Order: sequence, then structure tokens, then C-alpha cells
Amino acid sequence: MRTILDDLEPKTADWPAPTASASRTCKYVTAPAEIPGGERPMLGFETLTLAPIDRRLVQVDILTAEERDQLNAYHARVLAEIGPLVEGDVRAWLEGACGGCD
Repeated sequence: MRTILDDLEPKTADWPAPTASASRTCKYVTAPAEIPGGERPMLGFETLTLAPIDRRLVQVDILTAEERDQLNAYHARVLAEIGPLVEGDVRAWLEGACGGCD
């Protein structure tokens, strides 16, 4: 299987014009695998870049509980993997940027 990297950029189609979020992540496309409830093997994605998503750009009040949980889980992963690599002011900023949204 060949290696595929994709720059997945979240987009919105809301008025007044389609826009792109300021948050981008690079993903590695994995080989097809069985997924729970799936009818056939599907490609998967593995995150390569980890950075907090600026919550000021997220309308938390319109997220579903599942979407909030996904955002909080992503931020917990960012903090768990990047946190040990930084200290001082950078660590404090990262902890604040990775805080949960309710």
C-alpha cells in the first residue's frame, strides 16, 4: 500500500460565504480495516500533528455532546503527548489551551 498524507482542513458552508477553520491537522491514511458496524473494510486516519484547537473559533453551544467529547478527548491527547515536552510558560499556556469545553 502506498503512503498517503492528507491535510484535513475543517470547513463550513455557512452564510455569508464558505470559510475554512484556522485549525488544520495532517493525517496519515491507514490501510483498510474492519470497523464496528461497518459493511466492509474502510481506510482510517492517524493524526500526525497535535496542537490545541482555538476554542474561541468553536461555537460550543451548537456542538452535540459527542462532538464536545471528541474535542475534549483531542485536547487531553495533545496535553498528554506534548505536555511532558514543554515547561514553564509554554506548559502553562498549553494547559489553558487544552482545557475542556462544557
